[in-house]
Amino acid sequence: MSLGVLCSGTSTWSATRASAQDEEKTLAAYLKGLSGQAGLSEREYTFNRGLTCLLPKDDAQRATIQEGVKGYNTQSILVAYDISGSTYSLSGGASGMGRVGGGGGGRFASTAIAAPAAIVSAPGGPSDDAAPVVDVSATKHVALAQAEGLAAVFQWLSHTGIGETDLYLLGFDSQVHYPVGIPFPAKIPSPQHYRDLAGRLDQILPYAGGGTSLAPALDVLMGKAPHKRGNTLLVVVTDGQTSDADATGKLLATLSMESAAAGHRLDILTVGACAIVTSGTQVGIVDVAVSSNQLVFIAGRMSNFSHAVGHQSSFSGSQCNMAYLQGLVDFASPDGRKRYGGAYRDYEDLQVVLAGFFSGTDDGSCRLFAQSDSAGFWPAKQHQWNAIKEFLINGKEGEDYSYNRDTYELTLKKDPAAGGVLRVKDVYGIQRCYLFEPAGKLVVNHLLDAQGELTGTLLVSSSDPVVQARIDWINGHPVVDESAE
Repeated sequence: MSLGVLCSGTSTWSATRASAQDEEKTLAAYLKGLSGQAGLSEREYTFNRGLTCLLPKDDAQRATIQEGVKGYNTQSILVAYDISGSTYSLSGGASGMGRVGGGGGGRFASTAIAAPAAIVSAPGGPSDDAAPVVDVSATKHVALAQAEGLAAVFQWLSHTGIGETDLYLLGFDSQVHYPVGIPFPAKIPSPQHYRDLAGRLDQILPYAGGGTSLAPALDVLMGKAPHKRGNTLLVVVTDGQTSDADATGKLLATLSMESAAAGHRLDILTVGACAIVTSGTQVGIVDVAVSSNQLVFIAGRMSNFSHAVGHQSSFSGSQCNMAYLQGLVDFASPDGRKRYGGAYRDYEDLQVVLAGFFSGTDDGSCRLFAQSDSAGFWPAKQHQWNAIKEFLINGKEGEDYSYNRDTYELTLKKDPAAGGVLRVKDVYGIQRCYLFEPAGKLVVNHLLDAQGELTGTLLVSSSDPVVQARIDWINGHPVVDESAE
C-alpha cells in the first residue's frame, strides 16, 4: 500500500500516490533518524507506547467519570493531524527534518507549562487500579507531543460505549496525506481496537514538512459525508494556526450546519502542541459570546473564528494560542461536545480535558430546557431541539423565526429586551421561554411534590450572574396562553 497524498487543486482536492516507500515516510522512520543526532536524549525521539488514561484521585469523581465514559457514542471519527514543517522542531528551535524542511523557531523551548492537575495514572485505562505519576521532565518536541496527544484521545475512545466506527485519519501540511498501513477510511470493529492504534500511531502517522493548510483536509473528510449518516467526532491536532482561515471557517460552518440538518451531533476536540499561549482575542464557546454571555447565531461563528486567526503579531503562526483552539471547537453542533487542550510535558492538563469530554462531566456542550406550565423547567423534547438547531442556523437577532416540521409549528425569537431569552409560541397560541445555556454553567435539580417524590419538573440555577439573570426573568414571566384571552 503506497502512501497517499491528496494534492490541492483550484477548488477541490483529489487523491494521488507518492513514489516513496511507506516506511520512509512515517513518524517512526523520522524518529529513528534522530537517534544518531548528538545532544538528543532518548526521550526526545522515543514514542511512548504505554500511555494510559488518567483519573481523579477522588473515588466518587473517578466512578462518575468511568460511568460517563461508557455512555459516549459516535458513529464516525474524523482526524486532521498537522504534519507541517514546524512540528519537527527540536529543543532550542533546531529542526530535526533535515532535507525535508523544518522551521519551528524555538516552539519546543518556549512551551508554556500550566500547574499540574490532581490526577493519577490508571494503567490500561479507567480503573480503580491506579498508581501516582510524577513527571517533571521537559516537554517532548512537537511531533512527539502531537502523536502522544492523539494516542491519549484513542486510549479514552477505547473505554467508551461506541460500537463499530469509521475512522477517517488524514495528515495535513500544505497538502493532505493518507495514513500508512491502514485504509482510508478504516473500519474499526470495537472501541478496544483504538487502544491498539494508540500503541502504534508512530507507524501509522505520515510526516511531510510543508506549510499549514487545514481546509484541504476538511474538504476531503467532508467529501465522504460521514456527518450526514450519524454522529461525528472531529479531532484536530495541530501546533499552530492554518494559513487558510477563511476557507477553514466556511468548511467548518458547513460541516456544523449539515450535521444539524441531518439530525446528527457534531463533537469537536482540538489538541494543541508547541508554545501554548493565551495571547490573542479569546472567543466564546459556540452559541454563547464570551463578552456578553449571550446566545449567538451560527453566522457569528465565522466572526469569532476570524478574531482567533487574525494577522496581527499576537496571532503569529509560530504560536498555538488558546483562542485559535477554542475558535475551532466553536463550530460544533448546538448539542455537540466541544473542548480543547494542550499536549505538553506529561499531558496532565490534556487528560483532565479528555476525562471531562468523554464522560460528559465537562464536555463544553449546551443544554436546552422548556419553561414548564407552572414553576421550573421541563427537559427539552426532540422537536424543541430540532427547532433550536434550525433557529441557530437560519434565525436573525430580534426577529421572529417560523419553524414548521413534522407537524410542529413554532415561532421563535431571541428577545434582546429580556437579556437574550428565547421566547417561543406554538400554533395554539401558548408562549413559553426556552433556556439554552452551556451545561457547565447550570445546576439542575428535580422538583419534589408534597409527598417528597420526584416530579418531571426541574429547578435550574447558575453561578454565572448573567445566566441566572435570564433564569430569573423566565421565572418571573409565566407561560402565556393567548388562546384563552
